[in-house]
Parts: sequence; structure tokens; C-alpha cells
Amino acid sequence: MARRARIGRGCSSSSVAALGLLAGGLCWTGCWSSHVDLADGEAPESGREGIGEASDGGRDGGEEAADDAGTDDADVIVEADGDDCPGRAAEWCNDVDDDCDGRTDEDLWCAVETDLLHVGAFAVRGAPGGDPWAAARGGTVFRRHGGRWEQYCLGGVAALRGLWALSEDEVWVVGDGGTAGRWNGREWTLVATGTPRDLLGVWGSRSDDVWVVGAAGTILHWDGTAFTARVDETLSDIDLHAVWGFDGGNVRAVGDAGRIVSIGPGWMTTEYVGTADLLSIWGASPDALFAGGRDGQLLRGDGATWRPVAMPDGDDVLDIWGFGPDDVWVAAGSGATVRHWNGSTWTEEHPFAIGSAVSIWGPAPDDIWVVGADGESHWTGAWDPGPDYEDPGSVDGIWGASADDVWVVRRGGGAALFQHWDGARWNIAFPIEGSPGGIFGVASEDIWAVGSPTGSSWHWDGATWTAVPAVSAMEGVAGWGAASDDVWAVGAALVGREWDAGAMHWDGERWTLFALGLDPTLESVIGFGSDDVWAAGAWGTVVHWDGAAWTRVETGSEMSLAGIWGTDGGTLWAAGGASTGWSPAPGVLRRDGTAWRFEEVTDAFEFRALWGSGPEDVWGAGTGDVWDPGGEWTDGTPVGARHWDGRAWTAPACLPAGVLTEVWGASYGEVWAAGAFGDFRGGTLLRMRR
Repeated sequence: MARRARIGRGCSSSSVAALGLLAGGLCWTGCWSSHVDLADGEAPESGREGIGEASDGGRDGGEEAADDAGTDDADVIVEADGDDCPGRAAEWCNDVDDDCDGRTDEDLWCAVETDLLHVGAFAVRGAPGGDPWAAARGGTVFRRHGGRWEQYCLGGVAALRGLWALSEDEVWVVGDGGTAGRWNGREWTLVATGTPRDLLGVWGSRSDDVWVVGAAGTILHWDGTAFTARVDETLSDIDLHAVWGFDGGNVRAVGDAGRIVSIGPGWMTTEYVGTADLLSIWGASPDALFAGGRDGQLLRGDGATWRPVAMPDGDDVLDIWGFGPDDVWVAAGSGATVRHWNGSTWTEEHPFAIGSAVSIWGPAPDDIWVVGADGESHWTGAWDPGPDYEDPGSVDGIWGASADDVWVVRRGGGAALFQHWDGARWNIAFPIEGSPGGIFGVASEDIWAVGSPTGSSWHWDGATWTAVPAVSAMEGVAGWGAASDDVWAVGAALVGREWDAGAMHWDGERWTLFALGLDPTLESVIGFGSDDVWAAGAWGTVVHWDGAAWTRVETGSEMSLAGIWGTDGGTLWAAGGASTGWSPAPGVLRRDGTAWRFEEVTDAFEFRALWGSGPEDVWGAGTGDVWDPGGEWTDGTPVGARHWDGRAWTAPACLPAGVLTEVWGASYGEVWAAGAFGDFRGGTLLRMRR
């Protein structure tokens, strides 16, 4: 049987960012590919470049070509013939082989749990009577379909801020760095906007009449072919946050300092309505408009004037949706507050388990969706999830013996739980007392967890988890094992009245404490044999076990090292963030041979964990929100991972989580990452298959 090989470079985050600077209506899928025919049994050339390679889309000459989001120079994929796949051009997270290459959900960071939205979202919209869409960070869009959330990759790393659906086959999304994307019923494509500015809101009446607004007074219009800018220099000092209109004109955008911009064919006017920043707008008709903003500001417009509408308190009005002038819903931000106006009174609702109410939409009065920092909630007369929702807990540890034998530690609601993944589902849930953090193992039937309270450890023997008394003065954080009688756990040891760095060793019968006499706690450990174990912790601390004693190794850094990983006899990486506001910027320490050197990660990022499959495939989990040496918060690329490909650390495309604390892999082709992202819902759990 003949086959086809698709040879593609993958998704380049820098190319995606550059799209905002391109003129015209160029569309880009986020990846390119080409095909060559293969005879039966012929293997594709793994190093072959794609035929008809796409341009880098106006990439700035100063950017490194290594910004390919962790992909190899050429991905070779063998496609099978047949009619058992949809034949879509791009893969998405839905357990279907969308691109007909014989693999499922490949090269994407996909949410493992899809019943609820286990990531934060910035906007929710849908077509009349259609499915809800949610815009998230990392160039990711979600659609609720068939009782679960499907995950789509727009490409790049941008946070997506605004959504609009004209129909089931035409949906628009906009976001940071001039990003805009369009859904045609089969796939998402990036659309050039001609601006690098952040885009915050989108609305449209037809396929050839779509309006986009954003930072520094940006106003763009799509005419069915390309975006053109509408320029008003008096708006350059404000951000426009939302836009609404009606077919045939009557378009209005709202922004900072109480500005409302009316837009018509060839003209624009600006009104000043108060001083509060306006963040949202919706209208039932041109003479029944509502605009909301900071500190409980809500205005009603009749087409000629705007007047205030009394709100119960001062919560920000982040989004508005309705079904008539007497049936209006507002998302009021903090406290997960949603309010409903029936024409005479306000009713307050509190959707459960979303953290904050950021955006609201519904196809009908009894079918309302709200998204926020912790996910989504659905109103059908009552909120789902409701008050009886049992949070599975944040994911605080991952380890597995193989891709279909993975354990996670969850903590939430004062309880802890070990859960097991068998390759298709969670098939074991084992509640325990205590608070385990690090989980690690020697084999499928020999797995350990350590944590608090002091003196706690747990062991899996293939049948059950058992509490094993550890050193009473030791609180373990992480561990590694060479054999069933050679297991190490590191963390903090109580020596007298002081907490010092500590390690404890399991010899098959009992734990033995090694107090290291160092101030900082040890956070991570990796080993390559019974006489070659490394651990890292705060203040740039790295220690080494040579089979007889632990010795501190000078690194020349004061970073708080949260993760350490390496190859046997080769390179070691230790990474983390600032120990204080005055210590070095977050980055990576790398050891080749005998000396450690500091490698700054050009995009601000604070590492929480490391794992790799080889010297050219290392993953770091963490956050782009970094406390810099000057004592300020620095927003890096807002996705919770970075990848080392042998040339540079880059932010991976299409990762919907902003903060990740754990990363582990069964192999190059199966990598897991997790983190706690909110106060009311279990942590994010993502998996990438390559």
C-alpha cells in the first residue's frame, strides 16, 4: 500500500508573533507541511527539509531560528491511506487522528481531564444555538462538544483575550502580540493583522465585517480579505477593551478613562463618559446598550446619551451578555460573582469553582456559560459544577514506570490522594492521611512518596499504599532510587531548633538521616548510580553523594534551584528562580565536566521542575510571572513551560497553562506536566505525545 510522508518543521512561536506585523490577509496554520509519495516499505528521510518551505513570515532578523517551540528541524510523519480519519489539515486534542498520519493528538500539550475546563480562560462566546468556545493562554482555544472540552492549537504562545462566533463555521479569536485567528469549521488559521499590539476584543456582523480593538487605541476592520487599521491619534494613550455593534454600522468600542468610540463608514467620534476604565459592552439594539467597567461602573445608552445604572457594589464589570434590555447578565470578576438584571432588580449568583467570573455568554436564558481563572461554570437553572463538587485537588507530583503506568499525587480540601493512570483512564484512587509531595519509584511495584508531617513516607508494593515511618525529624520533598534497597529522599531536617538541608536513605529496612549542615532546604534530586547522586536547593546549593558522603559543590549562584536533571556521565542542569529580590535573575545552571555556568533564559521564566529524555530534549516547568532582581513582577511569555532543544530554551506553542510545578516523562514521546492553577478546582494536568 502506498503511503505519504508529511515533512514539516512544526510550529514556530517567533513566526507566529511576527504574523501581527505582516500586511495583507495572509493566513497561516501555525505549522507548515509538505508531502512526498513513498513506495511500500520505503522509509522517509529523517533529515530531509520540507518541499516548498514556508517563509518565516517576516521574522525579525535578531530572533534566533531556534524559536521553533521545541521541534526538530524536520518532523517526519508517515500517513496511512484509508477513510478512517477526518482528513483535517491540523491535529487537535480530541482523541482522533485528525491529520491522518497514524497518530493521535501528537505534538500538542493536551489536557488529560476534559470533563471540566482545568485551565483558566479569558473569554467565552459561541454561535447562536451553538457550542461554547473558550479562549485561553498559549495560543489555545477550547470548544465544548459532546459533553467534553476539545482543545485546539492556534499556534504560538500568545494569551488569547477575545472571541466572537458568527456561526459554527466561522469563529474569531484575538490576543497578545497582534494575534488573530479564524475557524472555518475544519481548522484554525492565523490571520495577519499588521500590528504587534495586544488585541483585546472582537465582534462581527458578517464574514466581511469583523471589528477588532486593542492596546494603544488599536481599531482594525476585516473586509473579508484583509485587516485595515482605523487610526485616531487621540486614542493612542489608552487601551480599547471591547467592541459591539449591529449590522449596517453602529459599532462602538469602549476603553480606558471612560472613552466610548463610535465608528461608522469613514468616520469616528469619541465620547468621555466618566473617568473609570470601561472594559465591556453589549447591546440588545442600537438604543439599548450596556457598557461596564471598573469599580462597578455600568452605563446604559439609548443611542444618544449614556446614563449610569445602579449596581449592588463596586465589583469590576468584566463582561456583559443578554437577551434583551430586561434580561442582562454581567460577569463581575472577584468572588466569582455573576449578576442578572430583570428590568427592575439585580439578582446575585455565585458560580462554583471558577475562582473569578471573567467572561459570560449563553445561547439562551437557561443556558449560560461563565469562565474565569479556575475554569468554567454552566447555568441551566442551577450551576454546574455545583456546591457538591468534589475538587480532586492540585497535582503535586508525577511519576510513572511507563506511559500506561503513571501515578500522581493530589492534594485538596485537606485530603490527599494517590491516583493511577492506566493509559486510558484513572483506575485507582487511594486516599491517605498526610500531605505527600514528591513521588518517585524504582519499578512499577516499588514506588515511594514523601512529604509532611515530618517523619512521613508511603510505599506502593504493587497492591496497596502503606505508610512507612521515616526519620522523625525529616520532611521529604523529592526522591530518587537506584534499587529497592538504595533509595534517597531529600528535603528539610530539623536539627535542634533549626531546619537544615537533609537527606535520608532507605536500605531496604529503614530510613537513615543525613543532616548536611547547610541552611537551605533541598528541593530536587537525580541519580545515576549508588555512588553518583545529585541534589539541589535554595541559595544555589548543589550537593553530591559519592557513595560515602555528601559534599557541597560550588555553583557560583544564589538562585533557588527547584529542579535538577541530567544524563549519566554527561551534562547536568539545575534551574529555578530568585532566592530574594536581589539575587540573580531566574535561569539555568549547566554543568559540562567539572564546572557550573549560568545560562540566562532570555524570556523571563522561573523554573519549578526539570525532566528530559536526552541532552537535546529537556523540559522545564514553572511560570513566566517572575520576581526580578529589581523587586518588580516581570511578565514573561505566559505559558508554564520551557524547552531545551540543544540550542536554546524556548516557550512551547499551544500550552494552555500559565503555571506548572511538575514535569515527568516516560520517554521522548510521552511527557506529562502538572500544576495548581486555582483556588477552587483541581490542578492542571497536561500530556504531550510526540
